[in-house]
Amino acid sequence: MKVLLGRMKDFLGSGLLVLLLVAGPGFLSPAYAPAVQVADRIVVREAGATIRGEFVGPWPAEGRRAFERAARLLARYLDAPVTITVVAEWTPLDEGILGTGGPAAQYVNFDGAAQSDTYYPAALANQLAGDRLDPGADIETAFNSAEAWYFGDDARPPAGQSHFVSTAIHEILHGMGFLGTFYVDAEGLGTWGDDDGELSPIRRAVGAAPHRHFHRHAARVLSQEGPYPDIYDRFVVNGRRQRLLDTSRFPRGSEDLADELQSEDLYWDGGAGIAANGGPVKLFAPEVWVDGSSFSHLDDDTFDGTVNAILTAGGERLPGAEPGPVILGMLADMGWRVSRLPPG
Repeated sequence: MKVLLGRMKDFLGSGLLVLLLVAGPGFLSPAYAPAVQVADRIVVREAGATIRGEFVGPWPAEGRRAFERAARLLARYLDAPVTITVVAEWTPLDEGILGTGGPAAQYVNFDGAAQSDTYYPAALANQLAGDRLDPGADIETAFNSAEAWYFGDDARPPAGQSHFVSTAIHEILHGMGFLGTFYVDAEGLGTWGDDDGELSPIRRAVGAAPHRHFHRHAARVLSQEGPYPDIYDRFVVNGRRQRLLDTSRFPRGSEDLADELQSEDLYWDGGAGIAANGGPVKLFAPEVWVDGSSFSHLDDDTFDGTVNAILTAGGERLPGAEPGPVILGMLADMGWRVSRLPPG
């Protein structure tokens, strides 16, 4: 068995997470060094899942309570026997960025993986393996301490304030697997995965409307020859139901792939997501590639104002602060066990 364990460098430069590779039939004790000191912890237990939150930075009390509320709203829909550990940092971010989110580590070709040669985020890999593969965090998030936050339970913040609970759920969902490796590079070529066996953290920061989040990948070291996609990548098709991973149609490093990624015509093709939506699920794929937004979100025009708006790029007109049935269906497609669907 070959196991990849890649831990992410602290994306804000305030510390370092050690990069590890474990190969062989068992696990070594990872030399995990936390980036910053954990100031406080919460444990949210629902019937089918436990989410452990580790707070870093000078969190306000109402912010901690709102994060706990977000974790509880998400945990109630999951059947996840292995505890999900989320680091949540309270820190200044670039102007216009609400928060950040991504997996703290990714695993490939571990026992229990449904797809070979495919990266799984740590939180999901643990569930599929039936045990914790690494004692460190599964998901890393950060929230802008300079933002004017609304910490209330409802999804109707006053003018000029941002809704914290929905933002926290949004960022945790990215850490659970809602992001992939596709991108358009500076030369205008579309690609995915990794070329040389190592991926540095991908910094995707967007400060302008419509999207005000920042998503990132874990640093990775391949345990064998790649490139490999993320599990999310495997479900993305165009309007003709052609998979973007089909290199016979869309070679890596090609204008053809870049055209597809900027076509306004990308969809999720997983069965549970389609069933929840009543058809293919449209993804956010504007005509100009937007780092941090394109491809890894639901389409704004289709889903803003619906119960699934919490995972659009813009997150506009939220009717509530819970994951909708399409989001839960997509989680199920990636391998999460979903315990129930939300009302509506």
